[in-house]
Amino acid sequence: MFLLSDATTEAIVSALADDWPSVGLFASEAGVFLGGHAMSEEKRLYTISVLSRLWDGQGVERARQGDGKRLLLGRRLSVHLGMQPEVARDLLEDRLVRNQGLLARFLTAWAPQVGPRRYVEEDLTRNPAYIAYQGRLDALLEATAGNVRDDPEARVRGLELPSLPLHPAAKRLYVAFFEYLEAQKTGLGEARAFAAKTPEHAVRLALVLGLFEDPSLTRLGPEHMERGIALAEWYMLEHRRLMEGARVPEPLRRAARLLEWLRERAREGALPIATPDVVRYGPRAVGRTTQAVREALRLLEAHGYVRAHREGRREAWELNPRAL
Repeated sequence: MFLLSDATTEAIVSALADDWPSVGLFASEAGVFLGGHAMSEEKRLYTISVLSRLWDGQGVERARQGDGKRLLLGRRLSVHLGMQPEVARDLLEDRLVRNQGLLARFLTAWAPQVGPRRYVEEDLTRNPAYIAYQGRLDALLEATAGNVRDDPEARVRGLELPSLPLHPAAKRLYVAFFEYLEAQKTGLGEARAFAAKTPEHAVRLALVLGLFEDPSLTRLGPEHMERGIALAEWYMLEHRRLMEGARVPEPLRRAARLLEWLRERAREGALPIATPDVVRYGPRAVGRTTQAVREALRLLEAHGYVRAHREGRREAWELNPRAL
């Protein structure tokens, strides 16, 4: 088992230890993972730390009762998370995720909304480009699988990956790109953390493209580095766009997120709602304390979006007509 979509951090580490040294966490609806146990309040910091260590190539510890601790080296985790806008906003605005540098380790893209689509009659399985692409993926996966399958100890040792040196011309491109980013870093605003990792992103992307094109590649050429730099720079600018779009004063951000949630409840006929229920079931971005929720509600009340009334001894909230 090497493809996961809804897994705890412990399950990911267990899969890397016992099932396969290269695992993919692929989710077309990332809310399943981000809203699950792995990103719960008590597990979020641990999950972020494990994902960061795996990205850094440091290896992770696996502790089991009776077996003691074991450091897993030579493991690789590929992560692809697709998410709806509401889920993406929560993630981009999450201070812990941002401050711990996890977002700087991801290549993030938010496609613009498109107009009406036209139906296209096409069988992709007969498309020559798709067939070639699928064939190369199959060959690469089989090569890795064969190495692990034919050597039972490989799962214990982990992946033994060759080193690919940079061609001198590729190294010069890398150094020039590194120094260019260092000179620009102060003006990059919210993208500074990502900019610090952009040269490494460029090399990783160049290696992926180079090895996909030629699995027997022995060194990284300038043509690969040029492509990696072009992609990494695009992702850096996209990261900056998304981060700066999410930069809103904290009280306003929490209040706006709560208003969106209350509107969803109103459409479902689930208002009014008591303050304790907002604390318990409301959006995580607002906070899980009565004080944080009350501050957001009072701000919405001051701007005429909500009004409070009494349900017995409890304070309940509903939307004003202008907020619907």
